Amino acid sequence: QNLQEMTAESESGHVRRETAVARPLFRPAENQTDLRHQIMRCRTTRHDNPEMEALRKRFAELKTLQNRRARSPPNPRSQETDHVYVETDSPLSLELTLEPLPEKIKVPQIGLYDGTSDPDAHLGHYTSWMDLHGATDALRCRMFSLTLGPRAQKWYYSLPAQFIRRWVQLRSVFRSHFIGAQVCLIPKESITNIVQKDDESLKEYVARFNERVQNMEPCHPETLLVSAISGLKPKSMFRCALCQNEPNTFQEFWVRAQNHVIAEESMSVPDLTFTSQGQKSTSEKKKNLLASRPRRPPLQTRDGETRMIPRYEQPGNINTNRDALTSSRRQAKAYARRAYNSRKQVMTSDLRETINARTCPITFTLEDASLFDHPHSDALIITTPICGIPVHRIMVDTGAYTSIRMLKAFNKLGIDPAEVRPCNDRVHVFNGSIALPLGEITLPIRFGGQGQTSKVIMETFKVMDLDNEYNAIIGRKALYKLRAAVSIFHYAIKFPTADGEGTHYGEQREAKE
Repeated sequence: QNLQEMTAESESGHVRRETAVARPLFRPAENQTDLRHQIMRCRTTRHDNPEMEALRKRFAELKTLQNRRARSPPNPRSQETDHVYVETDSPLSLELTLEPLPEKIKVPQIGLYDGTSDPDAHLGHYTSWMDLHGATDALRCRMFSLTLGPRAQKWYYSLPAQFIRRWVQLRSVFRSHFIGAQVCLIPKESITNIVQKDDESLKEYVARFNERVQNMEPCHPETLLVSAISGLKPKSMFRCALCQNEPNTFQEFWVRAQNHVIAEESMSVPDLTFTSQGQKSTSEKKKNLLASRPRRPPLQTRDGETRMIPRYEQPGNINTNRDALTSSRRQAKAYARRAYNSRKQVMTSDLRETINARTCPITFTLEDASLFDHPHSDALIITTPICGIPVHRIMVDTGAYTSIRMLKAFNKLGIDPAEVRPCNDRVHVFNGSIALPLGEITLPIRFGGQGQTSKVIMETFKVMDLDNEYNAIIGRKALYKLRAAVSIFHYAIKFPTADGEGTHYGEQREAKE
């Protein structure tokens, strides 16, 4: 295109010779001034000229880079030039590469991915780390290569240049390439195939069911609850107990199953058998054992005499010790019997509490009512420790289904707010409106004082921000766990314990304030 000669013949026969010199549209630019002159020279061209559009895009990139350099402090060690090289072998786009990094960068403290483990697990750890430090989309892309091992690094740099433009794209490409190492989860429909075997205990069945849930696709809790109950033995004691009182959630089923396993293990402890006093053993095995033992020579005293001398004449000899084992066979049996009973009492405390709950009578007497003013129609207000801290003005409401914890009183317990779990349940408050709790938390609450007849239960409270005069409300669910009987006339709560009947009296003075 250095020179073109055009010849045109007019209608009159004259020949007109025209000469047009084709200049290059633009030449390689070395700085912004040179680019600006080229743009001014090409303004007469059409707007849809691709070379013109490329030139304008190049000028915009140079201008953006100049503005970033003006805002950043100068670096005396670097030798700045006006040349800009946009060609790069990195798979990241120019926009991601030129974005400035924050002042302090923390390298993700996770293991390197070697291409043999689950890619979703690696992406989950990396995303959690970057979310914790508030990383931008460009920083996620630029830091991702630092978490790759040699094999994964080889794949990363084999991508086309400037191919990745967003973090979502890089994550999708990474998962697609290493999909062969992805852990395949068991379909959730297979949970219905878990059935308790005839020779399988409840403990083994629960462990096998839990292992299947951990390696299975996410499933609805109600489906897990129905599958767990239907897989039990049809005539087992635990399934009969569930039929009488069905659990509402899978978590409640899990807790009741663990308690039943503990009760079964406590009842399976073998009992020690003792020979009654005065009864001789007739076992041939013991007779042969005694006959095979050699007879010991008589014990010698200090003076060389036999054992016929009374013991009390020997100085320094302790004759009796009721708490220690002696040569008496009767005392040895009694000592072993006391040790076994104490161990059995500790192991079966929960079982005795269950049995006493069925047989222990709950009795309200006039002596209980004489402790308070009559007549009255006061609400039952109690004071009891929650998490070991005494909390006043707790209302016992048999008309409320769940227990409620007020936010102002919850903050005084010193519990970390992060322990509060999200909750979507709606609660009908006192004025008839519907309120949404801030969350829920499970806390220990003690009834009955500090004696042996006290009882501690784990109750789930709904944390709510309400303008109420009570610090907490105890509902029917907590009273059911306590197996309590409430009497407004006697102004007390009574419940069975492992050591008998427990009583928790109300605070009538606080109710009248």
